[in-house]
This record gives sequence, C-alpha cells and structure tokens, in this order.
Amino acid sequence: MYRLLTLLTCLLVAGCLNTPADDDDSTESLVLCADFDGCDANATCTDSDAGPVCACGDGWDGDGVTCTDVDECAVDNGGCDLNATCT
Repeated sequence: MYRLLTLLTCLLVAGCLNTPADDDDSTESLVLCADFDGCDANATCTDSDAGPVCACGDGWDGDGVTCTDVDECAVDNGGCDLNATCT
C-alpha cells in the first residue's frame, strides 16, 4: 500500500511520466531514475513500469518526495533501558 501511495504521489506531484513530444505519437516515453531528480536527498529511487518510485531510507519517514528525520527516541525511549538516556 505504501509503494502504491508513493507512486501515486510521484505521478501526481512530480509528474513522473513524460508526455509525447508529437501529438501524432501515441507512445509515452518513460522517465528513469537516472533522469529524475524528484526524490528527496534521503530517499532512493527505483525504476518501475509506471516511472520512478521514491522511498525514504532507514531513519527517515515520508513519501519519498519529502523525507523527515525519525526521532527514534520519541517512542519507547528508543528501545533503551528506562534508566538510560536515548540519543
């Protein structure tokens, strides 16, 4: 579901697919990650049949177009002992 949402966001927000240069040409030219700069700097781009799909890396949250740093310490003290300080 997350990948579908990311793909839809990419298609709607970033315009992943090129439109044909000539109105008589009914084929669409697919944009590849190598030519796509719509992913966040903290995301990876994966080529798919529908175009680039952006996904935030470990420690980051978002749709891949925008990624924000996850504060691991904010939940359950980051898995640290209750007497420890999570950083």
